[in-house]
Amino acid sequence: MSASIPTRPKVLPKNFPAVPPAYSDALFRLQVQAARRYLFDTELKELLEQCGLPLEIADPAGPAIALTVADCSAFMQGLKQLAGEDKALPFGRDAFNSCTSIIVRSGNLPPVLRAVSSSSERRLSLRAGS
Repeated sequence: MSASIPTRPKVLPKNFPAVPPAYSDALFRLQVQAARRYLFDTELKELLEQCGLPLEIADPAGPAIALTVADCSAFMQGLKQLAGEDKALPFGRDAFNSCTSIIVRSGNLPPVLRAVSSSSERRLSLRAGS
């Protein structure tokens, strides 16, 4: 008797959106600018073409382009393959740091409660002393 190969069903779950959600082109442009530090211009153009993205997305002042999360994911996976596994984490940090300046932060958020119970305080002080 031969072993059967497990396969994934071809049907998406009912709660899975058929169309991927939109992704901000302003955030993606900043991520492309960060990618320029890890790729040559020819590699970046090749990657954008492989992902089916227009080359205008590399221009920070270019026209608005409708992007999805799937487009961003394909770009990140391609970048990881081209730049290598060792540069994926530094790129992620650079891309995140460049995007934090335009992420909207609300000033009306309540402060985060950071209460520690007395038993946890004792345990933490014992661990700090050892």
